[in-house]
Amino acid sequence: MANSLETPDTNSSLTFETEYLWLEFKNGIARAQYKPGIKITLDDARKIVRQRLQQLGDRQYPALIKTTKIKLLDRAAREYLFNEGIVNFKAMAFIEKKSLEKMLGNAMLRISRPGIPCRIFSTEEEALEWLSQFV
Repeated sequence: MANSLETPDTNSSLTFETEYLWLEFKNGIARAQYKPGIKITLDDARKIVRQRLQQLGDRQYPALIKTTKIKLLDRAAREYLFNEGIVNFKAMAFIEKKSLEKMLGNAMLRISRPGIPCRIFSTEEEALEWLSQFV
């Protein structure tokens, strides 16, 4: 895993990998792809956020998150990630290609109410276009 010594600016690029995900910071947007078959508990969620903050520092940025490969996200982890875990996010976009997953994701966002703009998209291009307003 790379070690970031300073907060990346909007024009910089940074890529790192953890046991949970791959993350790239490019053009002012954090892009995360969770690894296939990953199971996330509350302790894992806290570690994921801590690792992200260590790498990206304390600036605010929008995030594109691909969760389709997650095998299990327990309730406590979900609640943490959509509340305390959104620190430094200006907005979040999720990619869900299947209609049922999209419907479930929208229901989850209504229940979780993250406190920042969040939307679910079918394509990465649509998500990045929407997120660009938050850079």
